Amino acid sequence: MLKDLVKAGVRAEITPGADADKVYISRVKEILDEKQIVMYAPLLYGRVAILPIDKPFSFLFFPESGMLSFDGLVKGYKKEEGIDLMLALLTSEGQRTQRRNFFRYPCVLPLKFSVLDEDAPPGDESVIRDMREGVVKDLGGGGMRFVSNVQIQEDDRLNCVIMLESGFFLAIVKVINARRLSDAPYRYQYRCSFVGLLKEEQEKIVKFVHNEQLKFIRKR
Repeated sequence: MLKDLVKAGVRAEITPGADADKVYISRVKEILDEKQIVMYAPLLYGRVAILPIDKPFSFLFFPESGMLSFDGLVKGYKKEEGIDLMLALLTSEGQRTQRRNFFRYPCVLPLKFSVLDEDAPPGDESVIRDMREGVVKDLGGGGMRFVSNVQIQEDDRLNCVIMLESGFFLAIVKVINARRLSDAPYRYQYRCSFVGLLKEEQEKIVKFVHNEQLKFIRKR
């Protein structure tokens, strides 16, 4: 199954089981057999990260036929022609996962937001005055994940200002999942989907993510 579906060059996301706040990005270099894969050393925020050996991780692959998830372990590292490589051992059977509409790019972006009051009159200046701060940890055309020290409820709608290198964009999001973090700089993590995002704003996000992907590929 693995050799039939996952080929060299397929993108992968690696997530520590105990720290879902971090998503490492890699690509497949070679499939050795149905359990062992040689991968490029993973990146976190554009820098090579050395993951601990024999610790559990979740591996999510993105072949053309749809996403596949596995449990696995990092078994070692080596260099070939100056390129850092990682050997991974998959310890579970592959599970098909629903394909995302948009790639989510791991990032660190400043965020300002306020909780929308459904009863507030149009143009209420408190929306701007009561802006709070957070940090976007991943971003895609369909939504984002961010952390903050401000507690928010699931299903809340937020007015957001997200800062990009090329400027900023405005969006309204709905909080899909809220989770309290332990032993982290921020106390809460939120997964959100965009609500009624204007096409030009969505294109701005997709363009930003695409450009960051190109930077990632060129570093390889």
